[in-house]
Amino acid sequence: MEIHIPDYAKAVMNRLNAQGFGCFIVGGCLRDILMDRTPQDWDICTSAKPEQIRDCFADRKTSDVGIRHGTVGVLWDDAWVEVTTYRIDGEYRDGRHPERVVFTEDLRADLARRDFTMNAMAWHPSTGLVDPFRGRNAIAERRISTVGDPKRRFTEDGLRILRALRFASVLGFTIDEKTMEGIEAEKNRLLLLSAERVNGEFTRLIMGDSADEVLCRFSPVLRIVFPEMEETELKKLPANLPIRLSRLFPKGTEAVLRRLRYDRETIRLSSALARLNGLTAPEGKREIKAFLRSEGKETAKLYFAAEGRSSELAEILSSGECWSVSQLSVTGKDLIDNGFSPGPEIGRTLDCLLDRVIAGELENQKESLLSAVRGEKR
Repeated sequence: MEIHIPDYAKAVMNRLNAQGFGCFIVGGCLRDILMDRTPQDWDICTSAKPEQIRDCFADRKTSDVGIRHGTVGVLWDDAWVEVTTYRIDGEYRDGRHPERVVFTEDLRADLARRDFTMNAMAWHPSTGLVDPFRGRNAIAERRISTVGDPKRRFTEDGLRILRALRFASVLGFTIDEKTMEGIEAEKNRLLLLSAERVNGEFTRLIMGDSADEVLCRFSPVLRIVFPEMEETELKKLPANLPIRLSRLFPKGTEAVLRRLRYDRETIRLSSALARLNGLTAPEGKREIKAFLRSEGKETAKLYFAAEGRSSELAEILSSGECWSVSQLSVTGKDLIDNGFSPGPEIGRTLDCLLDRVIAGELENQKESLLSAVRGEKR
């Protein structure tokens, strides 16, 4: 089996081997390669202990990203590679992290602690694929199976439940029967997870191509942490996070997303879109320009994208037609030069002019607009 890895990852492996340590490409990057997907990052496991990893790369910038669990980040050619010592996990008492880890020189023992068989493989150019749990078969069969007993895996770390659902959504894999039984049995462990970790997995889940199938099949599981979630068809919507969140959580959107620790901009856009759900969509240029004025360009773009009408909005935006005060051919200074006193009246007058321009009563020409306000002054 031939695998092409980037030069920087190869250089890290060569350095470890030159120092007498075993090392392998491992985890999600290997899974992605076997699926003809491009890995986002590269992880290496090694027989070297953390302090030996740092000594091995003393001439390089390193980061103790997960030193407690044996992971050292190595910067090579402007790319970070995470290098982790083979380990055996101790007891999981908080339903998320092992109380301690034991470093080992046994690669198979390291692979045995991992979550799913498709993630429990390792590869080295001289050794080839190490696959004690038939992860390659699972990938070929598009199947998600835990390494060992599912209940034990999910009892150790409840986040693995959401990871299974996320993989099913993003990869389009099915979850095998025993693993599903384990998910059902241990679903309440989701309540032990931090909002940030739930957010990360759920966000990727709802952006997957098979999100609808996963949300439908595992609705009782997901409602443990998302009781406000409503049924919707995500596949009919653009792959945009605020759009999808606004449909999944149309009520109390802001409160729900705050609880889930989404960022301010995502909360703002999702809440705006949720408020617009079910309203009569604007038709014609005048209504669309009025909509742009009231909701703003960014919200309007998402709204029209969700409605499948992006081209209508794009036509208006590209035409340069006036829909905001900033596009008016007169400014506050022009009004002051024509006898208006500085203050709130300026803003009210510009708003009134914009209303009339959008309604088609006035052309957006400086003299036309000034003539209208002079007439009102008289």
